[in-house]
Amino acid sequence: KVIVHVRAPTAREALERIIHAATLSKWWSSSYVSGIESWPGDLGAPNLGLPSPQWKILTGDCGPDERISGIIHNGAAMQWQAPYAALKAVNVGSTIALLSATRRSPFPISFTYVSGGMKNSSNGERGSLAADIAKANGYSQTKYVSEELVAKYACEGDGKKKGHHAFHIVRPGLIVGTEEPRRAQYRRFLWRLVQACYAVGGYPKEETGMGLAVADLREVAATSVLGTSTFISSGSGEQLNLEVTDIEAGVLVEDFWAIFTEELGAGIKTVDGEEWVGRIKDILEQLEEEHPYRPLTAMLEEGSFGFGSHGLIAKRNKVDGMEEETIEEATSYERVCKAIRKNLKLLESAGFFGAVSKHTSLDVIRRVSEQGATLTRSVLGKGMSR
Repeated sequence: KVIVHVRAPTAREALERIIHAATLSKWWSSSYVSGIESWPGDLGAPNLGLPSPQWKILTGDCGPDERISGIIHNGAAMQWQAPYAALKAVNVGSTIALLSATRRSPFPISFTYVSGGMKNSSNGERGSLAADIAKANGYSQTKYVSEELVAKYACEGDGKKKGHHAFHIVRPGLIVGTEEPRRAQYRRFLWRLVQACYAVGGYPKEETGMGLAVADLREVAATSVLGTSTFISSGSGEQLNLEVTDIEAGVLVEDFWAIFTEELGAGIKTVDGEEWVGRIKDILEQLEEEHPYRPLTAMLEEGSFGFGSHGLIAKRNKVDGMEEETIEEATSYERVCKAIRKNLKLLESAGFFGAVSKHTSLDVIRRVSEQGATLTRSVLGKGMSR
């Protein structure tokens, strides 16, 4: 059984949200209903907004048949423009609550935390890292703090004493979708940023060879589930060191924009960073407060004019005559490029890169959401009748 914590007032409405998301992605089956238990709650509330009986199960105050053996924490508030204080309760508070529940449980738990946000290039130097964090947006800061909490608990104090728990941190790059997308990932920060570049007719000029940390959605999901289930299935009960997985297949920035122009025939060109910022600010002034471009405000405040990073080594490789490990890197690069290409096509077909006004992008989102709501009502009726 899979228990899903969902922001909703009732269990039925929580299940509706699950089915809605799965239906939009076109992988839902009514047979899944019997294997899902939806827990309505709130990540920012005490004890995750769960009633006492469910919180007791999460903390292991229950019989062996009810116990929870694995936790994947991938929920967060993703308002990129919001300050740390506004996101702390949901993003950091929920991590503390789940670690607290894990500490109290007498049963072995495999805990996976899905991180995100800022990709620092400090190479582990504390001074550089502190500087990077200080100028990062609030979302990135909350993800960094949560990741540090998981790591410290796993390696120190109660986490080390209770050796039957295992901890896994997954660090994905910017998520681009999958190689065979079934749903336009229009809410992803990268695509909103690309959409803005399309609207202003340019993207920031960068050094040759810069890497863009991107991740295939399917790889992120598979890594998170596999890392959690491996410990559960082993049943060893032995102390496992903290495992950290960086999913950074990445592409060269120039390759990313080459794919963009090939697929969309877009006549956008590189522009100086300051000029690009000026163009973006001009368009932001014309848009509604809730417009999807608003996350760009945080990026502009950071002074981050580019997409790429020196800390990521993206490789273009050919498979012929390579060692097995290098072949894996090459195919990973190709897979990410394919995912970028396919998702661009899907977004373009949905009108995502059409003429931009203060209403256009919101209309695209509403249209996709309304289609999903219709499908969800139909599927939910069939699923609940079983």
